[in-house]
Amino acid sequence: MKIMDVIVEELNNSLPEGEKVERLHSKPHEIKERKPRSRKMKWSQWGTGGIQRCGISEYNTIIGWLGEIGLEAKECVKHNEKDHALYGRTVHDDNGKLIEIRFYRNTYMNDEELEAISREFPHDTLYVAHK
Repeated sequence: MKIMDVIVEELNNSLPEGEKVERLHSKPHEIKERKPRSRKMKWSQWGTGGIQRCGISEYNTIIGWLGEIGLEAKECVKHNEKDHALYGRTVHDDNGKLIEIRFYRNTYMNDEELEAISREFPHDTLYVAHK
C-alpha cells in the first residue's frame, strides 16, 4: 500500500460521513520496512587502578554485559560493609548524546559517596546495586 493511500484512508475514516479527501500527489512513496541499524558504541572497564580494558562493540552486546555485571555486583554488595556498588555509567557529550558506557568493578560506597557521584555526573545514568 502506498503511504499517501494510507494517509488518505485515515483522513477519510476520521471525517464526517459524506465528506472526503482525495490524493493530489501523482508519485506516492511506498511504505518500506526499515532494518534496525547496527549501532557501535565505545566502552571501557575500570577498576581500582584506573582503566583496565576498552573497545568498541555492538550496543546490544554492551547492554548484555551491563546486565551480567549488575547481577555480579548485586551478589557482591551483599557481602560488603558498604551499601552500594557502582557497576556502570553512561557518559554523554555536552549535547546529551551517549558516547560511552563504562563498567566498574569493586566500586563500593555508602550513601554520601553515592550522592556525591550523582552530583558530579548529573547527566549520566549510574548503574548501582543496592543492599
